[in-house]
Parts: sequence; structure tokens; C-alpha cells
Amino acid sequence: YRALKYLKRGGKLIINTQNIDPMPVIVGEAKYPEGIFDKIREKNVEFTQVNATEIAKACGNIKAVNVVLIGVLAKNTKIDKEVWIKAIEDTVPEKFKEVNVNAFLKGYEI
Repeated sequence: YRALKYLKRGGKLIINTQNIDPMPVIVGEAKYPEGIFDKIREKNVEFTQVNATEIAKACGNIKAVNVVLIGVLAKNTKIDKEVWIKAIEDTVPEKFKEVNVNAFLKGYEI
């Protein structure tokens, strides 16, 4: 909810479907916010829901969740897929390259 005011009418949004409870919800002082998708629709924002957490787990490392989301983002840009893959290969430690490239490609397929 906090970021809704920053959404541009007619923009695009990529959402990981994993709920992360804020501390007030965890300690029972608040309820998890509901109706977020209705609020997004009111802004006329196109959004893609992705279970990036499960995809990252399936690729071998839950920490690759952001790379899954980058794959979804990349599909919506004019930047060639190979440029993104090279950037991952150039910046990710060797032992994590395969997992991260696979996570990117799974996101790119969405």
C-alpha cells in the first residue's frame, strides 16, 4: 500500500505473489492489507503477478527471486535478452551463475 501513490496511471507493475508480513501483522497489532489488486486496477496499471519465490526455489536457490523478477522486467524492455544474461554472468559469482541465469530465463518466459 505504501508505494501506491508512486504508481503512474497506465504504467506497468511486476508483483511477486509471496506475502511478506510486516511486523505489526506478525505481532498481531494489524491485519495483512487486503484489496491491493483493486487499488492497483483503480490506477489503470497493468500488472503481472509472478510466484517468483517458488520459481527461484525450483531453480535451486530462493535467493534468486529478484533475478526471476528481472527476467519478467527484461521481457518488457527493448534490451536484448543476451545483454541481460551477459550482465548476470559478469556480476554473479561463478558458483551462482547457472542458478541465476536459469532464474532469469524462467522469468523471461512469463
